[in-house]
Amino acid sequence: ELYGFEEESLPFFASGATRNVSRGGLLATLDAPVPEGSICKVFLHDAADQVRPRHVAGRVVRCEDRGAEFMVAVEFERPLSRLQLEGTGVRAASD
Repeated sequence: ELYGFEEESLPFFASGATRNVSRGGLLATLDAPVPEGSICKVFLHDAADQVRPRHVAGRVVRCEDRGAEFMVAVEFERPLSRLQLEGTGVRAASD
């Protein structure tokens, strides 16, 4: 799930499936278009903890229309730590 504001006045919300998550960002297929360049918050759901999703700040860097869905790339404001990646199925690179 992703939500935010375009130009601080037009709210948006989209949900879908994450395709790839890394320390620096994610790629997801969503049910609605998301304006490129928009600041957003991403909900990262932990498979073991469905009650408390993690919120991560980012910026939409790409949104492609794929017919029935939209492929969206988000760059995180700060790289995720190892702890934030737990439960997402992604391993952080060694420091």
